[in-house]
Amino acid sequence: AIDYGTELPEAYYVYSASQYNLGNKDIAAEFYNKAHDLDSENFYAKKYEECGGCPIECINIEHGFTANGKIITDFGKKLHHSKSTYIETRMHAIALRTGKYTFDIKLYQNGKLSTGDSRASEGYTYSTTIYIFETGKDIFNLGGWGNDTPGCWRAGNYRLEVWYKGELVEESRFKIE
Repeated sequence: AIDYGTELPEAYYVYSASQYNLGNKDIAAEFYNKAHDLDSENFYAKKYEECGGCPIECINIEHGFTANGKIITDFGKKLHHSKSTYIETRMHAIALRTGKYTFDIKLYQNGKLSTGDSRASEGYTYSTTIYIFETGKDIFNLGGWGNDTPGCWRAGNYRLEVWYKGELVEESRFKIE
């Protein structure tokens, strides 16, 4: 059916599942996303959701400082300890399918995982939900971690990891001076 150009999403969902079971995750995601584009409400969309993989492809990640909802240090600029508040993260990415998705974030300060959010999955710093309304390039705010008191982060090397359903999506290394 796929070879003959069917527009039936079921064919693409089932083919996606077969490729996933064969270990061909990239092919499975490609066909899952095709099916999702045809009918995201189809019964098979939820049944074979794992075959779709991550709903985004990361282009790059930027960090900045915010406090009380205001930008203190703009994204992508040099981060200074004296201005450190919430480390906000935004991801430039290509959205592969629409929907609501939860990502888990790990933030390491000088090699040590920052923890404390009881809503986060175990082993993560925090979790964040993004809404994708259309496919293509977009910028997604992945939330922040810290507090409103300037100087709350020490100077040092940091690493932020973005995870989706237990799979590492992307990591970003940055420095606070």
